[in-house]
Amino acid sequence: MKNNNNQKFREGCLALLFILLSALLSSCSTKVYTPELKTDFTSNASVTFGDFKYSCKVTKTADFLSVTPIDTAAAGMVIRCDGRAVTFTKGSMKREFPAEKITPLNPAVLMYEVFNSLTDAESKVSDGELVFSGIISAGEFVLTASKSGDIKKLAVNSAKIEIVFSNTEV
Repeated sequence: MKNNNNQKFREGCLALLFILLSALLSSCSTKVYTPELKTDFTSNASVTFGDFKYSCKVTKTADFLSVTPIDTAAAGMVIRCDGRAVTFTKGSMKREFPAEKITPLNPAVLMYEVFNSLTDAESKVSDGELVFSGIISAGEFVLTASKSGDIKKLAVNSAKIEIVFSNTEV
C-alpha cells in the first residue's frame, strides 16, 4: 500500500510539473522585429555601375527620390522619380517621361523602386546592421542600414550596381 501511495504521489507531482511547464512554455512569445528606415533624407552617395563610378546627392521624401550627379558630364542635372514619371532638369532644360519608359537601371528609378518595395522585402539583423533583400525590375537587391535606420549601402549584383551612402541628413 505504501508503494501504491508513493506511486500516486509521483504521478501527481509529474502531472503538476507537466501543467507548470505547459503554462510556462505557453507564456513565452516570439518578438517580431520590424526594423524601420529613415524615410526622408538627403545623402551623398558613391555610385558604381560596372566600371563606371561617380558621386551624387540623393534626396528621398515620401513622394519622390532624386539623384543629382556631382562629378560627371551630367553634374548638376536633377533626376527625379515619383513612381509615375521621371523628370530630368538641368538649368532651364526640363524633360519628363513616363517612369515605365526609363530603364530600371536609372539610379533614381532603381532607388525609388527599392525604397517602395521594402514592405515586401525580407529583413534581418546581421553583424549589427539592418539588412533588407528583395527583387525589383533591375534584379535582386540588398540594402544595408545602421540600427538607427541610416542607409549605408544598396547593391544590385546582377546589374553590377553598388551605391554607398555617406553624410546622411534627415
